[in-house]
Amino acid sequence: TLGRVLSRLRLKPLVLIGFLLRCATGLMFAFVSERCSYWRLPFPALIIHIIGVGLTLLPIQVTVVRDADNRDQGLVGAIYNTSLQLGAPFGIAILNVVAISTTTNGYSIQSDSVDLMRGYRNAFFGIIALGLVGFVIALIFLPWDRSSRPSKESIQECEAVVDMEVDAAIATNTVKD
Repeated sequence: TLGRVLSRLRLKPLVLIGFLLRCATGLMFAFVSERCSYWRLPFPALIIHIIGVGLTLLPIQVTVVRDADNRDQGLVGAIYNTSLQLGAPFGIAILNVVAISTTTNGYSIQSDSVDLMRGYRNAFFGIIALGLVGFVIALIFLPWDRSSRPSKESIQECEAVVDMEVDAAIATNTVKD
């Protein structure tokens, strides 16, 4: 659905909304407890996360490839996909360190679920922090979309090219006759 309407929407607001939705997901997961029903917090959080990921990854990829020169688009797309493949495990490793270091006993057989949940909760707060960092980076560095309305200069250039092509076509047809 997003692929069909993306050309009519501004990309930067979508990315910013996506990062905020991903932060909201981390917050929802941070409040999951032993007595929490799957349908009350985790399931809505998963749905919101999917929407947030869709609103960030696709518009960022479109922006990155769109702003590159035609000869560099393949390289830029490859670098973008490589950074996605390397960034996710790096982020998970950081959050794993946060979870383990804030669990009282570390991960051991003797750890009870309350102790483990404290570490997981801190990792989810880390997800919120990483999402806010992504939000700020996108806010600062991601360009605002250019207006889809053509400028007067570009209209005049197009009209001049069309006039030249029409004149060339007329001259070609006149010579043949």
